[in-house]
Amino acid sequence: MANFPANTPPHHAWTPNADLNLALQHWLEHLQAALDENLVGAYLQGSLAVGDFDKASDVDFLVVLRKDIPSTGIERIHAVHRNLCMFANPWARSFEGSYAPMSALRRLSTEPRDAPGEPRPDGQREPGTWRPGPYAYPFWFVSEDERPVRREYDNCQIVRWVLREKGVRLLGPPPEALVDPISAEDLRCEMTEMLACNQTRLAGDLSWFRTAYGQASGTLVFARALETLATGEVRSKRSALAFAHARLKPRWAELVSAAFDTRSRYAADPSLDEPADPKAVAETLALLDWAVEHSARHR
Repeated sequence: MANFPANTPPHHAWTPNADLNLALQHWLEHLQAALDENLVGAYLQGSLAVGDFDKASDVDFLVVLRKDIPSTGIERIHAVHRNLCMFANPWARSFEGSYAPMSALRRLSTEPRDAPGEPRPDGQREPGTWRPGPYAYPFWFVSEDERPVRREYDNCQIVRWVLREKGVRLLGPPPEALVDPISAEDLRCEMTEMLACNQTRLAGDLSWFRTAYGQASGTLVFARALETLATGEVRSKRSALAFAHARLKPRWAELVSAAFDTRSRYAADPSLDEPADPKAVAETLALLDWAVEHSARHR
């Protein structure tokens, strides 16, 4: 059994899900063995932190390192996740997250933009990111048992805010000791940029909306962005649904309700693979256009 620091919560308190707690314990034991003194802390963020985790959710994590891991040493992390995926547990293949050095996590910065000796060309868009090219330091990102890759995916204000304000501490110091405060204005600026970048991206590539799940996810992303613009906080999908009915036009409230229902069906049966309804895609794009226009008032 790994010797976790004294300030680590007992595993039964991490989440309400017993199977997930066992998967987390298995992961942490191997993680500590692999990283040793370089491991500062491990945390859950995303839906597990904001309160809308379900069967369709990823187990979004963030591991904090004293020093970044060079590409020559990343095989240790790859081995941890290969081992996890062989663990007989329903959540073992749902882990997705980043390994971030303390210095780069403290606050969002565009310098240094690249890891030492690993320059990225201007204009190179990373999968799953909304910015059109390299912007900030890329953390090591892992999904299932795939080899870790450098990606900016979690190096953003949204993740920092959720980690600091709502993050679930698995081991290590409280997250507020590692991340500087993120203001409501910081979040609003990032949401405004995210909406505008997605508007440009979707004008030329609708692959995100190929499936009903993708279209529903996009709708909920934009609805949550609008709620953040109004509140200065990152809240859950269910909260965005209530916000849409209370604050948005009936047209958008109906769209968000339908998206929430679609995602709920996928949570009940993740094997679903339905094509997107073209009318729903058109409505989601119209919502995005309206959201971009609305967000300009917050600049």
